[in-house]
Amino acid sequence: MPSFSQEGQINLGGVFSFHRKPGDSQNIFTVKPKTTNCQGEYQLAQTMIFAIEEINNRTDILPGVTLGYKIYDTCASVTFSVQSAMALMNGYEEMLTDTSCSRPAAVKAIIGESGSTNTIAIAARTKINGLKEFVLKLHPSNHPNNSDVKDFWEAAFQCSVTKETSSNYKTPCTGSESLTELKNQYTDESEIRITNNVYKAVYAVAYSLHSQLECMPQKGCAKNLQTEPWQVLDALKKVNFTLRTGERVFFDGNGDPAAKYEVVNWQLGPNGAVEFKAVGYYDATLPPGQQFVMSPVDMAWAGGQKQKPTSVCSESCPSGTRKAVRRGKPVCCYDCVPCAEGEISNKTDSNDCIPCDLEYWSNEKRDRCVLKTVEFLSFEEVMG
Repeated sequence: MPSFSQEGQINLGGVFSFHRKPGDSQNIFTVKPKTTNCQGEYQLAQTMIFAIEEINNRTDILPGVTLGYKIYDTCASVTFSVQSAMALMNGYEEMLTDTSCSRPAAVKAIIGESGSTNTIAIAARTKINGLKEFVLKLHPSNHPNNSDVKDFWEAAFQCSVTKETSSNYKTPCTGSESLTELKNQYTDESEIRITNNVYKAVYAVAYSLHSQLECMPQKGCAKNLQTEPWQVLDALKKVNFTLRTGERVFFDGNGDPAAKYEVVNWQLGPNGAVEFKAVGYYDATLPPGQQFVMSPVDMAWAGGQKQKPTSVCSESCPSGTRKAVRRGKPVCCYDCVPCAEGEISNKTDSNDCIPCDLEYWSNEKRDRCVLKTVEFLSFEEVMG
């Protein structure tokens, strides 16, 4: 069964590892595998639900069409991932047959996988208005029949939601527990880039459906809602829209989004905790020359230094010298040897000194050739 589901006229699938850490188990293949014990958080699944509900409340995207969702937890398990994907393809949970595989897809698109090793976090750390409040509204009373929410709540607050003896916690929950006071993976905002990717993915699918069904804002959609996943994929490649956060979303000819990265500096906060501070960014959607920007003034270096450290073996050799690589050392380690008389180097880090022409001589700094002074002997001199 999906962890979260809501029927709509068009359903989207979600496959996440919001239970990040499966319990340790070893299959010996002589007995039936034990049930996987999941431990983790639900933030990404809640982000998908938030985005779908936000779209359903808008009149400019898919007007008159209600999106639904079926979200499965893979628990970081390959077995669960395959099982979830097959269930989303045709709606069957327990087993598949030749007949079931011929059924229409149960969902038009699948959002996932959520693990940072499987998803390139390219999104900017943009705040999504209303998302934090939505995430913190999760409560067992709003999902009375959802065992996953119950398990999450009990693990988060170390208490029992029900009086069932199967609960791992003996102390009953008081009902006054609040997620606003909780500090765990669910409330952690340090991986907001991945959260933004989920949010953008839902909107990208919605805009592709909007285009495929030939929808007009506040007027409805011209085509029948029975569209095929491959048609959604074809329209998805052509989407080009701007989120309310101001971020533009589109894909190139390879199906890749525009590269957007932030340079993040790990810094110690006032309370001694590590904070992530953006000190620069790369945005491929900007004009050349404006794509990469750094703010070194905000950087914190090792030892709390504000000035960037020297990260070279040897300083640059000035004009009038040449580089002499130190034997047995890397090529970046060298000595600066002054040019000999009659030779010069007029650039920094010169590998060789250049000899002056016959009528010229090197100046004192060995960085310029100067005309030789011509001296004449008079008749009165002994050597004249």
